[in-house]
Amino acid sequence: MRRVAGLVALLALALVSACQRKAAGIPECRELAYRMYGVMPGELVTQALHDRVNDLIRECLLTPYDRELVRCLASGERERLCKRDFVERRLGEDDHYRPRLR
Repeated sequence: MRRVAGLVALLALALVSACQRKAAGIPECRELAYRMYGVMPGELVTQALHDRVNDLIRECLLTPYDRELVRCLASGERERLCKRDFVERRLGEDDHYRPRLR
């Protein structure tokens, strides 16, 4: 019984270490939003700016943006190109979403 429990624990550890989270988390999304709007956390001087930053954080988390998109956007690349590449990566993961060419 002890041996089985040890094997199960080893298997669980191997599976957990093999999984890598692709989606950006709260810290990455927050940093991205502040960088995209060119402000620091204490510099949200208007409610409108505060709302826009929060909307971008929410979009980043709920879409979810992958870390590659977050890095691309944060690097100053053109937003349209970063998002196009992101969509292509997502379509590549789910082939059934690709349009069929006749």
